[in-house]
Amino acid sequence: MGVFGAVALPRVSKGEIERVLGTMDRRWDSVSHVTATTTLTRGIRDSGALALPVATLVDLLVLPGLPGALALPLDDFPGPAAFGQDRRAYNDQVGAWQTKAKSRRLRIGIQVDDLLRQFVREQADNPSGRALVASRREFARTVHALVNAGVDPRGLQARDVLGQVAARAWEFAEDNLEALRTPRDLLWVEPDDLTHDATPDGTKVAAALRSALRTAFGDQERWTLVHHGFYFYTPPQWAMFQLLRALPEVDQVFVVHDDGTNPAFKSWRHYFCTELNMPVPRLIAGAETVTGLAADFRGVLTGQGSGTLAGLDVRECRSATELVRLWQQEDERHAAERAAAPAAAGESAPGGEAAETPVRIRYAAAAKDVERLAQRLGRAHQPVDARLGQLPVGTFLMGLHGCIRQETGGRTSVELDGSAMLDIVTSGFLDVAAPPRAAVLRRALPYFEDCRTGDQWVQRAELLATTVRERVAPLGAREDGTTDVERLKAAAANPARLAPWADLSVAEAVSIERAVRRVVVLVEEITVRERITLGDHLGRVRDQLRRALASAAQEERDRLEDTLRGFSVQLEDEIDVAGLVDVVAMLLGREASTAREETEPDGGDDDAQVQELRGLDVLALERSTEDLHLANLAEDVFPSRTSAVGWPFDVEDLLRSDDQVVQPVVTTMLTTRASTGALGDLYLFWVALDGASPGRSVTLSWQSDVAADRRRLSPLVALLTLPDVDDLAIRQIAGGMAVAPVVSAADRPEIGSTPVPREVLVSASDLDDVVTALDRRAVAAAKACPRRFALQWALGPSAGFGPEFLQTMLYGNLAGALEKVGLASGLAAAVTANDLWPHLTTGQRRSTQARSVVKKSGGARPEWLLTLAGGQNGTGPADRAYQAAYGGTSVKPADVVPAGSEFLPPGVDDAKVCTMCPVQSRCSQRKKPER
Repeated sequence: MGVFGAVALPRVSKGEIERVLGTMDRRWDSVSHVTATTTLTRGIRDSGALALPVATLVDLLVLPGLPGALALPLDDFPGPAAFGQDRRAYNDQVGAWQTKAKSRRLRIGIQVDDLLRQFVREQADNPSGRALVASRREFARTVHALVNAGVDPRGLQARDVLGQVAARAWEFAEDNLEALRTPRDLLWVEPDDLTHDATPDGTKVAAALRSALRTAFGDQERWTLVHHGFYFYTPPQWAMFQLLRALPEVDQVFVVHDDGTNPAFKSWRHYFCTELNMPVPRLIAGAETVTGLAADFRGVLTGQGSGTLAGLDVRECRSATELVRLWQQEDERHAAERAAAPAAAGESAPGGEAAETPVRIRYAAAAKDVERLAQRLGRAHQPVDARLGQLPVGTFLMGLHGCIRQETGGRTSVELDGSAMLDIVTSGFLDVAAPPRAAVLRRALPYFEDCRTGDQWVQRAELLATTVRERVAPLGAREDGTTDVERLKAAAANPARLAPWADLSVAEAVSIERAVRRVVVLVEEITVRERITLGDHLGRVRDQLRRALASAAQEERDRLEDTLRGFSVQLEDEIDVAGLVDVVAMLLGREASTAREETEPDGGDDDAQVQELRGLDVLALERSTEDLHLANLAEDVFPSRTSAVGWPFDVEDLLRSDDQVVQPVVTTMLTTRASTGALGDLYLFWVALDGASPGRSVTLSWQSDVAADRRRLSPLVALLTLPDVDDLAIRQIAGGMAVAPVVSAADRPEIGSTPVPREVLVSASDLDDVVTALDRRAVAAAKACPRRFALQWALGPSAGFGPEFLQTMLYGNLAGALEKVGLASGLAAAVTANDLWPHLTTGQRRSTQARSVVKKSGGARPEWLLTLAGGQNGTGPADRAYQAAYGGTSVKPADVVPAGSEFLPPGVDDAKVCTMCPVQSRCSQRKKPER
């Protein structure tokens, strides 16, 4: 048996580790480095030494052992020779192999989901089974995690009914999918079986393990593995350590970050102990000192004062916008510093050209959420390649497959909503002639509000096209190419067009019908069978993806091809149609439940510019020469919370089970991780404070307001800030950093001047001619609010009424208006109203009809529909608009363009007018009534 030991250092910098390795007669660049995260791997590789994440080492053992075509051979994995020749090419080759590995895991995930649905259909069509299917992503994550932890579902003693059904579903999946249990079969062999070749399984695993080591680190007489960054480890990682320990030609040295007393290093002490069969570290005195910030933080933890905290900046961001603005300010300052001293920084570019500013990496708790916000709200850092799920082809495919529903009994159906229809039709990938524009379809979607099935959508689309062509257009059609005067006159004369979905041209209504028909046909082609051959369907998806990326960068196309190749195994298998949405989601990178997701959290995303806090571990190896920023440090996400066992099991289920089902050491690791997760974040926080080179600063920020929900600063960070109390004496004694707000855009120096539009002079006579030429029914809206006239009639895409309650009022009054002005007979008017509002409920129809104001005889004039308020004798804004619409009063130019008007006239300061305004959602000056 080889060496199995650990050394503890107060600082784990490259220089300190090299010094300790020298005392062992080993060199930094001659040992094989194994890391907990990909970020630490990149840091060691940048130093010129070969390193691999432990997750990749596990893959090199497990994936070649998968059954049949799923097995991933080691032939394409680059070895040390490739690393020595071209480090960048080596990284690319490792990335390509890992893409194939991910595809294998996704392929297994697809089969697990399919088997879960099959199990529920055959054996557990009850509330518990349906709950498993509904939450299959979370259930699959738990299964993969427990398989990798060596847990066997046979004999798992779940205490509640849901857990018992889940255990049987898991067992069913393993019985029908050997690949699911392969990690347990290879990682959890008894180590003694490897040493003595006592069993066939042990012999097989020993050979696979040696093959993995030769592939990763070269053929050597002895391998010295130096492990970095394991302030916690997972059960499969622990199992790998124990298997390697059984090989006599393997030495393992764990580098532990600890000085024996610092509270920030306490997490390491829970994992390197005899209870977990891990080496107890040998403390070695360090030759390097920590930064002042790190020393100050240790003083706070031990009650010895807060120190000076020089170089620390704590910022409150009241919104995500302020965070992005803060990052932009940092980038501007960073660029100015580099421009001021390019020679000192070694960045002078040949030919006198300015050197490109490198990408700055930030760290954040829940980094993926922060990354999405940064991408959406601004470019605080260089953009990254868009993922497939964010491209139009992604929205098309997800919309097309996301509407598939399958009951536990197997019957499939289509459930389309407006959002999916909009994504599919406007993506550009719907093969239909002249599809409707996004604005047109969006205006018509309320008409389909109650539609769910494909037949309902098609019938409603037919009704819309017929109604617009036969009932709306003859009363005054919407036509392109007309003047504004003609356009307003036709719209104002046709009350039916006040429904926004009726304010369409015949061609637009027909284009919506064609598009809806095509979408339904595409979905029904997928759902015509309850089960579908995976290869047949993936062929269509593959063609659409390749067509979408035809003009993309070669790197993006190569990434897609690698993913598709990974899926090109066992294509003859059939899966439930409902599983296709998961397949497409995995292909597009939207979601995936795999073995890696929970059990191997191996670090950051190479493409992301906002890294998870785990990536801070690389700063312990080498300090950053740039300022650091740790974002989203709110109390609800930092320190993080970790559960021992995922849903639907709990740790009590594991403790009740036999030792052959769940090894006690596994339960100990899982419970330790759940109880010490905060200590891991405490360690990372200390590394960040010690990770900025002298002269550089550390910024800590959090978003204090999320959707009107107040969030407080993390208690770890609050230790370094002034107490939030009014007592000055307490604040002076406690000390700490004052929390500073983000400088608003209005408070920053001007970077330009606001362009002043050229003054447009219109004579009174010209303005009078224009107002006179316009249809009085349209221009009358200015009597209520001149801004409403501009937005609804003059500039808006439609004069139709936006708010739902106003549309309902229109229904009850339209028939009377059409009949009153002689545009339709009583029966035709009623049919027109019913066909324009088929989505209203019976109760809504009766209510609005009972309250109708415009009737065939008596009641208000037809022009009342233009305001849905007002009376002939009133003096309010709505009254004046109604009176002007039917000609009772005139509209003057000053009503339409009041004094002070610029691009748009100002609105009225009357919440009652705004409440009844048809364009209230588009008006920035809308006044809301006080409650």
